[in-house]
Amino acid sequence: MNVLLALLAVPLCLAAVQDPVQQLSELAAAGNGVINLDSNTFDLLTSPQRTWSVSVQMTALDSRRKCMPCKEFDPSWNAVAKAWATVPKTQRNQHFFATLDFDNGQATFQKLGLQSAPVVFVYPAAQGPRTPASGKTSPSKYDFSKQVLSILL
Repeated sequence: MNVLLALLAVPLCLAAVQDPVQQLSELAAAGNGVINLDSNTFDLLTSPQRTWSVSVQMTALDSRRKCMPCKEFDPSWNAVAKAWATVPKTQRNQHFFATLDFDNGQATFQKLGLQSAPVVFVYPAAQGPRTPASGKTSPSKYDFSKQVLSILL
């Protein structure tokens, strides 16, 4: 009898383990296209086993941080993510937009060696059919503070 109950419980246990793409899709939908991260969800989103790509805004929006470029860039970031949320689900669930604020992910900022914000990382798919032909699965980094300096110089 116990074996029968255990076998009946297996499908319920499997249903409780959520597919990462489904979990990320739900987080994106809840955030109007943007997944709001902490250090744990950042690690899930950028997992080496990811079959999706992701663009992550690293920012510092709290008024104590006095990051004007962060405040100026954030509305545009959210508008792009919101527009992406209207793309058909089959394509939308292959790329995600996310934001990690310094106050929610100081350990991640330190791990990435970030000294300024905003910074955008674009992580390509690391596995599956969307892996880049070049094989490069490390992120591209767009550091706005350095971009501004290079334009001014």
